Amino acid sequence: FFFSSRRRHTRYIGDWSSDVCSSDLINKTAVSKALGGYPTPINSVVVPVFSYANAAVPRYDYNLARARQLLDAAGWKPGPDGIRVKDGKRMSFKIMAQAGRSTDEDAQQVIIASLKQAGIELQPDNKSGVAFRDARYKGNYDLFYGGWITSADPTYSVFFGSKGVNNGQGYSSPRIDTLLTRAESTLDPAQRTAALREFQSALMADLPSIPITTNPSMIAVTEKLGGFVPNPTNMTNFVNTKIGRAHV
Repeated sequence: FFFSSRRRHTRYIGDWSSDVCSSDLINKTAVSKALGGYPTPINSVVVPVFSYANAAVPRYDYNLARARQLLDAAGWKPGPDGIRVKDGKRMSFKIMAQAGRSTDEDAQQVIIASLKQAGIELQPDNKSGVAFRDARYKGNYDLFYGGWITSADPTYSVFFGSKGVNNGQGYSSPRIDTLLTRAESTLDPAQRTAALREFQSALMADLPSIPITTNPSMIAVTEKLGGFVPNPTNMTNFVNTKIGRAHV
């Protein structure tokens, strides 16, 4: 699960330091706890289950004092109601999550509370159905909390390539495009791993999205279901299954 901003709004905030301050304000452990403690906090968009996950990416741990210092240095001062103001503009944004998805809405509330401590106001703007999908893929949001389920061999250009079909945030980086093209056009495992690890470091330095947690995959089946084999492609798990007494 991740926290993203539409790029036009990070420009409105002012500079890279404000992106970093937002990441300092995401208490990933608190988000995990609000969701039952099962999600695992992460620091890269590539989850640890993959061999090319890069543990050496830039980290942005929860640090309220540092976030306040960055905002002060950028000229954002607390107003009468505690919300920061600069040049007559309040640091107030709408944050979208999928309406009716209770876990997303719970995490959203943790994020809202965390950023408020630093003087940033987030107002829920949740959507469902076609409206949610339209806003997500067209980037019609200020900030967005959500997640994705990838295949067993993810194509990250879909999310972070300049022309990625799931890149609703409008992120664009020639360096990231080059690295992802290199990773996705080679059959050499070593070259692919090197490109993907460099991609992760570059992405987390640029910080278009803040990775928050990864969820364990749990599938419960009755002992009466025979022929069941979990499918790593995230397609149906029930091909060639049958109801009856399982043979172990």
